[in-house]
Amino acid sequence: MVKTAKSFRSPIRRLPPEILNSIFQWCYDPDIWEKQAASAPLLLCCVCKTWREVAISNPLLWNSHSIDLGRFHDRSNSNSSNFLDVIQARSRGKPLALEI
Repeated sequence: MVKTAKSFRSPIRRLPPEILNSIFQWCYDPDIWEKQAASAPLLLCCVCKTWREVAISNPLLWNSHSIDLGRFHDRSNSNSSNFLDVIQARSRGKPLALEI
């Protein structure tokens, strides 16, 4: 319980969403992180509710992805189409760049 309360006082929790967005966009820069950048938005969404809301609200994090079709090979086609629907919705009309 003490550890949880301590995490709520963490300085990163006091950053405004605009600053978090700037940090997230830097994390996503494909020129810096190459292939790992594709998973950045998904990982950011797993940290906490605030980070998820900030990441989902930033269409620039969702308009460029590398998709490994092998990950969907053993699953139904609906999983891959659901994933593409999520990316399209979160990119909010920004042009999509997909690498398959």
